[in-house]
Amino acid sequence: MISPLTEEERAIRHFMAWIPHERPLTAPLLSDPSSVALRAFAPSAHVTGQLELMHKIRQKDIIWLVRSAKTVGRPEAALDGRIVVGNVQCGTCSKEQIGMKKQESRTLIYTADTGSSWFPWKDASDMIYKCNFKSNDRISNLTIGRPLGHQLRFTRQIHDTCTECIQMFADKILSSPSIFVSYQWKSSTNIIPVLLPLLADACRC
Repeated sequence: MISPLTEEERAIRHFMAWIPHERPLTAPLLSDPSSVALRAFAPSAHVTGQLELMHKIRQKDIIWLVRSAKTVGRPEAALDGRIVVGNVQCGTCSKEQIGMKKQESRTLIYTADTGSSWFPWKDASDMIYKCNFKSNDRISNLTIGRPLGHQLRFTRQIHDTCTECIQMFADKILSSPSIFVSYQWKSSTNIIPVLLPLLADACRC
């Protein structure tokens, strides 16, 4: 049973950010050698080169990370993670750190606070296409059939009428059975295309 949102929760703004499939799952925080292990359980930060977001996304806002997993045979868009914004930092990252094309790029680093999480893979395309987004004083929607990555290449603010739907979708994912494959993306790339059909057959038994 999902509890109604409190007034404080209603004041929190929600955003959706697309993570290109070639970008690392989360930016390395090189000052913290233990962060690699910690990121296995929850994201440590969301890093973006969209500097204009500095005055849009604030502490306690939520960034929903969306990506596809083409390399493991799952091109559909899925909720990859939830960032509950702790602090906002400005920095410079190399292209190897965050997958950007420039040698070095100015970035915003949204550190992840309590409540941030990764999600097991589940097709969220239908839910995402139905989302309403705030565009200045208007409500905008995504175009069904057009690639989500192209339409979400700039982070978008989710309209208040859709935030509960996304949270319910996320809660359902977290409450469903899941399987852990590997910390290594390369290992997952090799295993998942073989494993998923077997799991699908098992679920039908």
